[in-house]
Amino acid sequence: RGGHQAPQRPAMAEPLVVRLGLAGYFLTLVLTMACFAPQDQISTGVHQEFGPCNVTDVDMMGYPRARYICREHYPNTSFSLDCPQASTSTEGRWKRLSPEESTGMMEPLNVASWYTICGLTDQPWQ
Repeated sequence: RGGHQAPQRPAMAEPLVVRLGLAGYFLTLVLTMACFAPQDQISTGVHQEFGPCNVTDVDMMGYPRARYICREHYPNTSFSLDCPQASTSTEGRWKRLSPEESTGMMEPLNVASWYTICGLTDQPWQ
């Protein structure tokens, strides 16, 4: 009453388990950057759909976007679609597939989401 306010409590610190969890998470990210090289990473699996160039779609926010990644338009500073073959005897999910090889399996759609990409050496920031 009378314009007098109760004193404010100081903000509570996060519990120790939360602080340790965050520290562990960021430490893991730093160690990953320090210990692993992007050019050594090879990923065969589900990626953005590969298909015809210049096909547009609309994203969740209503903005136009490229529907497919294609050989002529992809972020070739981060990864490559031209990966070396592992072995001629490799089969199944470990076989390295180019997007073009994978699109042949998806007739008549002629798009692929399962293919191999290889990391490239980091480029310096421009």
